[in-house]
Amino acid sequence: MNTIRTPPFWPTGLAIGVIGALLGAVIQGIAVRAVDAASFSSALGATVVVIIFAGFRPALVCALIGGVLSLLIVFTPGNGDGDDVARLVVFVIVSALVLVAGWLLDRLRARTAELLEREHATAQSLQRGLLPASLPETPGLDIATAYQPSTNGIDVGGDFYDVVDAGDRWVAFVGDVCGHGVEAAARVALARHTFRARAGEGGPAVALGHVNHALLIDGGDPALTTMVAVELPRSAGEGAPCRYSSAGHPPPLLVRDGAVRALATHGPMLGVFEDPELPQRSFTLRPGDRVVLYTDGVTETRRDGELFGEERLHALLERVGDRQPAAIVAAIREAVEHFRGDLPRQDDLAVMVIARAQESRG
Repeated sequence: MNTIRTPPFWPTGLAIGVIGALLGAVIQGIAVRAVDAASFSSALGATVVVIIFAGFRPALVCALIGGVLSLLIVFTPGNGDGDDVARLVVFVIVSALVLVAGWLLDRLRARTAELLEREHATAQSLQRGLLPASLPETPGLDIATAYQPSTNGIDVGGDFYDVVDAGDRWVAFVGDVCGHGVEAAARVALARHTFRARAGEGGPAVALGHVNHALLIDGGDPALTTMVAVELPRSAGEGAPCRYSSAGHPPPLLVRDGAVRALATHGPMLGVFEDPELPQRSFTLRPGDRVVLYTDGVTETRRDGELFGEERLHALLERVGDRQPAAIVAAIREAVEHFRGDLPRQDDLAVMVIARAQESRG
């Protein structure tokens, strides 16, 4: 973020502006009786001095406008009587006040920018603490992830992911807490750490049940949270069985032989019901398969009222699904950003792609 800084040596600049106005008045006083156009010339000269000082800074545009208006009042051709002196005094006072007002406005903008930078830095620090600094080593698996915050950088997003070592298996999960800010950050931390502590107990659905319980006893407003988890055995080789469960989250996508299939489950969101039914299913991770977990920040990216949508995501994966996980993640990010264009990113997004390490290509 670029910091808006106060103009250097503003008192000197203020003095230059006033001196320029005085010189313009002297020129006008000498020449006005001979050539009326000289009043315009002197006004233009003093205005140029103000422009040089302002440097077209947005915060000092008011100084330029005020100076021009004052010049028009002061240097109106007259009969050379005492009214010229009175107008000169008015011009000097008004110019000084307007320039000081411009400086104060610039100071206010600089202070606002500084506060926004601090909030942005705090949000980034919190966000880093909610995501793993790096994924664990997963022999036999190739896992790539990506996270992009919303363009409202002063808030903490609700998307999260992680990979847990559960003894004889790995458990990968992606989640999304409704909302942003400190409250959402607290719930992300609660959901993530609860799942990590319970990942080895009875499969993904059981761990999700523990997260639901933790969110409910935390109190406060309903902590609406979606999660999807996939359990991957450490044993290498063809036909490794994998269990998965989803709680109100977009389903995992299985990319196989150029086709994309949603591994649908229909569990409810977490943090709502005391004893939700969380179905658990299984699939086979074959050589060459890719499993894609993502948050709705991918499919719900908008452009002119149109969503990126599941169809675009599926079509993309059909084209790039045989690449390495890191390349697939990069392709998803690039496609979403291209679709969004210059519009602000309203929601954060997270993506995870999993493959058998020895089968990654491209």
